[in-house]
Amino acid sequence: MYKETTLLQFISSRETEKKEDINNDADSKAGCTVGVAFGASYAPENTGACLLLSVDYDGERNCAYVRLYDPESGKLFWWYDNTGHRPYCLSDLSTEELKKNPRLMSHNGLVGFEIVEKYDLLHDRKIKMTKIIGSNPLAIGGTSSSIREIVANTWEDKIPYHHCYTYDRRLTPGMFWRIKEGNLEPVPLHFKEEKEIMDLFRDEPEEFQEILTDFLPSFMAPVPDIRRVAVDIEVSSVIDRIPDPETAENEVICAALVSNDGKSIVLILKREDMDEGEMPSELVGKFNVEYFTNECDLLRKIFAEINKYPVVLTFNGDNFDLNYLYHRALKLGFSKDEIPITLTKDAAYLHYGVHVDLYKFFHNRSIQVYAFSNKYKEETLDAISKSLINIGKMEVEEDLSQLPLLKLAAYCWQDAYITLELTRFDDNLVMKLIILLMRISRLSMEDLVRQGVSSWIKSLFYYEHRAKGYLISRPEDIASMKNVSDTKPITKDKKFKGAKVVKPKPGVHFNVAVLDFASLYPSIIKEYNLSYETVRCPHEECRVNVVPETTHWVCTKRRGMSSL
Repeated sequence: MYKETTLLQFISSRETEKKEDINNDADSKAGCTVGVAFGASYAPENTGACLLLSVDYDGERNCAYVRLYDPESGKLFWWYDNTGHRPYCLSDLSTEELKKNPRLMSHNGLVGFEIVEKYDLLHDRKIKMTKIIGSNPLAIGGTSSSIREIVANTWEDKIPYHHCYTYDRRLTPGMFWRIKEGNLEPVPLHFKEEKEIMDLFRDEPEEFQEILTDFLPSFMAPVPDIRRVAVDIEVSSVIDRIPDPETAENEVICAALVSNDGKSIVLILKREDMDEGEMPSELVGKFNVEYFTNECDLLRKIFAEINKYPVVLTFNGDNFDLNYLYHRALKLGFSKDEIPITLTKDAAYLHYGVHVDLYKFFHNRSIQVYAFSNKYKEETLDAISKSLINIGKMEVEEDLSQLPLLKLAAYCWQDAYITLELTRFDDNLVMKLIILLMRISRLSMEDLVRQGVSSWIKSLFYYEHRAKGYLISRPEDIASMKNVSDTKPITKDKKFKGAKVVKPKPGVHFNVAVLDFASLYPSIIKEYNLSYETVRCPHEECRVNVVPETTHWVCTKRRGMSSL
């Protein structure tokens, strides 16, 4: 088994103690209203400590809501916003100037204006801006007639609404929250090592210690073993032709569901031309088989099962499994209300729980390199599972459509089983890593696993800007002030010169010490106070603090966000 990161091992070792701390702090006698199926609205008045899995927007109710996982019951609760939060963008025009715009004033989605004070980091000054409030996210942006298309100069208009809500409410996905008298509030976390850890950084700047205070709970809070089920389907197809999810012409002939709470079933569509065959001896007793003579009944069973779980795992489910199920159900006459799946351009979401596509998570280059040290070279289920858990896909020579029913069941079950095991090995390492990254990036689970490091960092920066009342600068604003390049590539292939490479001397060398240095970029950024607002800052007195061999200068008056 693969083992990684002292941090995660440290967190794991504290699981029992921290769970006790959190449950003691939360109201252990709180009562909850539990829904029964997808589409049900949850409105619990009180809960115990719950893990915040995701933040989303409900178009029918026209408000944000959060999914809360209760570790005690293993159930998912929904809490809908009760603060009246609305989508908005910012303008540098006054309300009087905005009211002179007839297209804006006649816009059906305009709710009103509000004067707000922001701190402009680029110019290092406080400014007054007008918040333009919309009735729904599409009123602000997303269509050709949205407010941001009508008002020439707007800020913070391209942030997805559920992210905007997360930042404004200072929600931290992956952390513990509770409902108390109908309101959402964080569960305080106390740990004995806090003073000891803070003492290690007592010589750091005050700004750094403030950030550390905010981030410590994210690293110290436990991660519960979330109820989850892995799903895999097989589709009847022509030999050497991959089924097209959008046309969904072929039957769903098999589906496997394997969970971490004991469920292990395979659903098989009986076909007259196929023999039952025999179960592979090594898999006898591993799962139960249910036969169906009608494909519609098989799909209904799949939907019923995935609606029971807070988290549903797939491997490439965005592009195939859930995508195919959605289109196939429509083709068979299901109404959209009967299908617990919603598709976007590049993802498949669930009405009830959270869909985690592990293919996208393991495809992330940073996860592959930094979390798992390049242990897997290919991003296939077979390659990843063999590298991390020493189990691969079942090898078959025949086309899947021609396999005897029980052999097909075994093949499908194996895929679902190893998909689940990829989140269970090494004491749920992958799930703990996902939760930890959610806490750091402030992203919901479904967003975290589908996005790359740059999006993680951007989300964290946006969160911190909102928390401190900073205006989120637009790329064009930064470019207009700082788009100055006086450093030139100096190597023949027009790349910047890096470290010097010393040619080794031929011969045998003894007493050799191997040194491996981690990236120096973070250290350089911290040491030299490099950030978008500090490089070429607006202060005349800082121009003497020039970066060697360039004409750039760095601010000496304030600490940059990136350098903390």
